[in-house]
Amino acid sequence: MDWLAVWVQAPAPGRLHLLAHALRAAGGRGLESDDGGNRVVAYFPPPIQRTPFMAELLAAIRSATGEPDPWLEARWLSEDELSGRWRAGLGSRRVSSRIQIVPDDGKVAPAEGSPTEDEIRIRLTPGPAFGQGDHPTTRLALSLLDGTLTPGERVLDLGTGSGILAIAAARLGARQVLAVESDGPSVVHARRNVELNELAAVVEIRELLATPHRLRALVSPSRRLQEDHDGGLLDGVMANLEPQVLDSLLPAAAGVLRRGGWLLVTGVPRGDLSGLRSRIDELGLEVYREREEGGWWAGLLDTGRGHSRPCP
Repeated sequence: MDWLAVWVQAPAPGRLHLLAHALRAAGGRGLESDDGGNRVVAYFPPPIQRTPFMAELLAAIRSATGEPDPWLEARWLSEDELSGRWRAGLGSRRVSSRIQIVPDDGKVAPAEGSPTEDEIRIRLTPGPAFGQGDHPTTRLALSLLDGTLTPGERVLDLGTGSGILAIAAARLGARQVLAVESDGPSVVHARRNVELNELAAVVEIRELLATPHRLRALVSPSRRLQEDHDGGLLDGVMANLEPQVLDSLLPAAAGVLRRGGWLLVTGVPRGDLSGLRSRIDELGLEVYREREEGGWWAGLLDTGRGHSRPCP
C-alpha cells in the first residue's frame, strides 16, 4: 500500500501543538519534524480522492493554527520507503525515569548506558500507528503511568495505536491488559509489538471502535475482563484520544472503574484544557496529578471514591 506524505510549514512554536492536533484529527500518523524543525510531515492512508482531501486538510490547518496561507506539499511513498523513514527515526529514547523505548533490533544509544536494576525496556517496530515514544502525549502518559500502576492490576487501553501504553502497563506489572483500536493497520502493528515484547499472554489487542455502550459491555459477565471481585470493574483505564472523543467516553470510562481505580487521559491540547476541566468537574471526577509538555496536557483522574495513591 502506498501512503500520502504531507509536509506542512511549521507554525510559530506556540501553535505547533495545534498543527499536530489538526493532522492527527485528519488521520495523520507518524508525525515528524523535518527540515531542521521548519516543516512537519504526517503520513496518511490513501484518501478516496486526493484533491478534495487536500482541500479539507488545508482548511482544517487554517482553522486550527490561524495561519491564513499555510504551505503544504504532498507526495506518494511506497510501504518500503515509509518503513525506511520510520526505521531511521526510531532510535532508543528514555521516556520516564525508568522506561526506555528501543528499536526492534534491540540497539540502545551509547548515551543511555547499561540498564538499571528496575529499568523497563520496550521494543517497538517501525509502523503506521501513533505512539512511538517521540510525541509529548505518549511521553506524558508513560511518565504518569510509571508510579501509578500497581502490580496485579487489570487495565484497559483506549486507542492503543502502536500498543506502547498497553505494553508499558504489562511491563509495570499489570496482570491483564485489554487494548482497543479502531484502525486496522494500527491493530496489526500493535499486535506485532506485543509479540516482539513477548507479552501476548498478558496483553490482548482488539479491533474495536470504542463507544460508551461497548465500554460498559467490556466488563459484562461474558467478557474476558470479568472477575469475581468488584463486579468485573477495572483497576485502571488509559485513554490517548482526541478531546471530542475523550469527552464522549469519560462517563463510561469512569463507570467501569472499581472503587479507588484510576483514569489516565492524554492527547489534550492546552487550548482544549478548560473545556475538559469543566467536563471533569461536571462528572464528579478529580485531577490528582497532571503534567504538560509542548502545549499538550495529561492527567490522572479519580472518581472521588477514596483514591490513596502517592503523588511523587
